Amino acid sequence: MRIPIIATLFVAVIAILLSFWCTLFPGSAFCPAPGLTPTLEGSAPPGVAYIWLTPDKDAYVACTGPCTDATQNFGTLFNLDSARGGAGLLNEKRSYIRFYLPQLPAGTQVLDAYINLYEDSRQQPGSVSLPIAEANGGWFPREVNWGTQPNPPGAAGLGVALGPFQDVNEWRGHTPGIPGVVQRWFSIVNANQGVLINNSGQPPFLRSFSSDNHLSRTETDFGNAPRLLLKVTTELGLNLGTPDSAVALPPLDVDTDLDEYLTGPVLMVRIAPGPDWPPAWDLAVR
Repeated sequence: MRIPIIATLFVAVIAILLSFWCTLFPGSAFCPAPGLTPTLEGSAPPGVAYIWLTPDKDAYVACTGPCTDATQNFGTLFNLDSARGGAGLLNEKRSYIRFYLPQLPAGTQVLDAYINLYEDSRQQPGSVSLPIAEANGGWFPREVNWGTQPNPPGAAGLGVALGPFQDVNEWRGHTPGIPGVVQRWFSIVNANQGVLINNSGQPPFLRSFSSDNHLSRTETDFGNAPRLLLKVTTELGLNLGTPDSAVALPPLDVDTDLDEYLTGPVLMVRIAPGPDWPPAWDLAVR
């Protein structure tokens, strides 16, 4: 009789400890974050359409100075950093971003795709381009650090890069686009592990971008959060709840960090009809 009692007490103790841990570290691998309900804005008839997608998680990792911050997590800050060099010290920062993907109607084709980041006012002089790579595996925004990041340090990329610094407080993008990569994300389950905004080999520099936890990001406004802008063609149109042209919104993954500051329904997808990019979206391709 003692063994079942001891086992019950053991389970109860573990549950209490896990509850305490999850209070300190919500949304970690062992502590799924409370779900937010994704919402959609806009629609489009058959033909060319445009889609604005926002991240469900992002984080940057760092190894600066003597690398004492290599075990720190920077997943719930307002900013995403990329840096290298400076004052003769190792100073490396790289950012990971994963964009939320809706389920699009059959036959939808991605014609073009661009990642845009909003560069804020935290700058160190120097004009650099930042290579973009796919993340090599999964990562938790509230846990990932320099030592646990999915991509090893060093050069890696998709052959595209965020364009060189122009001015503060503006969107930065890349050319050419990456439609093939994004089409694969839609076609293959779990193919979308996110992207790495890599650091450049040209020191010194510091670039800082708004994250998905930026104050401008609200439940109904994307604000300055990173964005993935798509040009697609659809045979059936894009609508929410219309059977033939339905855009389905999967639940947000338990590892999202959006619940750090947001609650309730949260806008994740914006749709606009063609034929041209909506001027208000201010697409950046440099």
